[in-house]
Formats: sequence, C-alpha cells, structure tokens
Amino acid sequence: MPKPALAPRPLAPFADELYLLEEMLGPWQQKHAKELRRVETLRKMFRESCITLAADKDRTVIGNVGVVEIGPRGFQDVVNFATLRTLISQKDLDAVASVTAKALKDAEVAPEIIVQVTETLQTGWRPLKVFAKT
Repeated sequence: MPKPALAPRPLAPFADELYLLEEMLGPWQQKHAKELRRVETLRKMFRESCITLAADKDRTVIGNVGVVEIGPRGFQDVVNFATLRTLISQKDLDAVASVTAKALKDAEVAPEIIVQVTETLQTGWRPLKVFAKT
C-alpha cells in the first residue's frame, strides 16, 4: 500500500489541536453517545416541523424549562434552469448541466433508465481518523 501524501506543514498545529480535542472529548462522546443521538433527532424534528412554514418565517417553541428558536431558511444560490437554457448554447448547457441520482428518483424516472445513466464515482466525503503520533 502506498504511503499517504503528507499534508503541508501549516496544518500541523491544527492536527495537534484536533488530536488533543478528540482525546479530551472521546470518553465523553462514548459515554453520552445515546444523548448525542437524541439531540440530533430532536434538532431534526424541530427543523422538519417548519417544512410548511414560509422560508422567511421563524418559529419559537416554548417548553416548561427550555425555548427552541428555529430561524428562517438560509440563503443559497439556485440556478433557474429554464432561463439558463434560453441564454446559452446547447453545447455550453451540456458542459455545465448535471442531475443527481436523487433527483431522478424523486422525479420517478423508471428504474431501468436510472440504472443505465448512473455510475458510482469516488466523490464522497473523505474519512478522517485522529490518533496519537508515534
């Protein structure tokens, strides 16, 4: 197996910081894994409760001992595909247009077509492991 590429030295202090933080939090995270999963589940539940709420509106939920504020949706750039198609050539459109496998499934494209047009590529997240320097 080839040796992994070494990262530039400017990242070295951050490697140390991450190692020390994970060393400190590691036992705590394991001890409280169930609670951390519950926190993520609750956060997801609150966000999903706002699906039908207008994007610019927020919501406050007041409990007996706590308050949860769910803010308005964040902004992100979205391309208007119909307008783009009228403004650039088909060649340029072919060069930039892309579609996700999820979008095909959501559009209920036939499974036999999805199989023909999709492929698995190594484009996902990189796993990160932290350990003591030996």
